[in-house]
Amino acid sequence: MAQISHDKGLDLASKLKAKWSFSHKIVAVLTVATVFYAVFLAYSIANVAGEQSLVDSEMKEVEAEMTKLEADQIEHLMIASQAVEKINSVDVKWSEILTLLLDATPDDIVYRSYSGNENGTITTAVLAQSFNRVADLINILDNKPFVKNVFVPSVVKGTSPTNAAVYSFALNVEFEK
Repeated sequence: MAQISHDKGLDLASKLKAKWSFSHKIVAVLTVATVFYAVFLAYSIANVAGEQSLVDSEMKEVEAEMTKLEADQIEHLMIASQAVEKINSVDVKWSEILTLLLDATPDDIVYRSYSGNENGTITTAVLAQSFNRVADLINILDNKPFVKNVFVPSVVKGTSPTNAAVYSFALNVEFEK
């Protein structure tokens, strides 16, 4: 009898062994691996969601800071633009004035120096070959639309190093803005 129960135990062990064949063991291992992988994915998703909310809050802070900086920059640009407009409205364009003056002047008249002010008035030291050339320059400039007041306070007659007559004079001209 003892042998029979031992045989029954062997029989039961062999039945269990037969039930847990190689394919059953593979399926069991894959099931356990799938459960661990699912737990890992759930943990990763929760971790990513937490990091995403942190990134979203940081993005909102950065966007708010950018908006503030853009507003400040626009304000500074507006102030700078207004300053440039003010300067341009008051500033005398001396290069343009001198170009107009030189273009209107006959070739035999020479400017030795220029001095101007913010009102658009220029005073020049000029050399001419005769009183007639001084008068011609005054008439030419008086007829230009960009000139308001032409005034020659004095003319001095001198001689050049070659003993030719030279007429030196100051020329005051007010230009239209």
